[in-house]
Parts: sequence; C-alpha cells; structure tokens
Amino acid sequence: MKRKYADRLDWRRVISRVFKCVLIEEQDFKGYVTLLSLHQVERELFVQYQDEELCLAAEGYFWLQ
Repeated sequence: MKRKYADRLDWRRVISRVFKCVLIEEQDFKGYVTLLSLHQVERELFVQYQDEELCLAAEGYFWLQ
C-alpha cells in the first residue's frame, strides 16, 4: 500500500518549511487538519490542469489539508 504524508517530507524541492497538525472533533467533522507553510523552495512546482499551468508550490505558499 502506498502512503502519503501531509508534511511532504518527500518534497526535496522544499528547503525550509513549518508543519502544523490539529485534531478537530466536531459534530460535522472529525479528523486532522494540517497546514504546511513553504518558506524556501529550490524550485517552484507547476502542473498542467486543462488549459492552464498552475503553481502548486513556491516560496510563501501554504498547503492546507
């Protein structure tokens, strides 16, 4: 089974990051909410989505899951 982690430690392009994880237990939602702050990256991450090229990771970006 393939596993993915929210801290994205496998992203070698990220040089400096801050990772936060909070467990939320509410009536409508029970689970983890994570925030990855990208402070310094070696190179930006772009992906092609339909007719657009989107930047997913760059300095100053946040990744919320």
